[in-house]
Amino acid sequence: MKKLLIALMICAVAVPGIRAQNASEKDDKPTTELGKSMDDLSAAYKKLRRQVKDASHNESSLALLKSIRTAAEHAATLTPALAEDQPANKREAFVAAFHKKMHEFIANLEPLEAALKSNNNTEAAAIVAKLGDMQKKGHKEFKKPD
Repeated sequence: MKKLLIALMICAVAVPGIRAQNASEKDDKPTTELGKSMDDLSAAYKKLRRQVKDASHNESSLALLKSIRTAAEHAATLTPALAEDQPANKREAFVAAFHKKMHEFIANLEPLEAALKSNNNTEAAAIVAKLGDMQKKGHKEFKKPD
């Protein structure tokens, strides 16, 4: 019985230390200005995705939409880190394609805002889902693998 109790105490002390080490390893990765904008965008998008179907949260959803728009507009002025890995003769086209996709994303925010203002949350949810698909495709094309 004492051996079991000692083993459990050792595990209780060791596990938080391992988790703290893993968290610090994540923080060691360099964060770019684009990465920070995308993190802001992602945080607001996740909250919006969870609440968009509920019309009682439309005011909050519109505030989140404003945050998403601000982060997306800022990101659209930046260059993805993956551009550095592109051949010199294709780099400019790569960056232009990224900017184009960001502007397409931003263009989809207008109908989302209109849907939320008119309490058409079914339409708003469909647009949010479309934005999520755009994000996934954009990350495959423009995000540097972790």
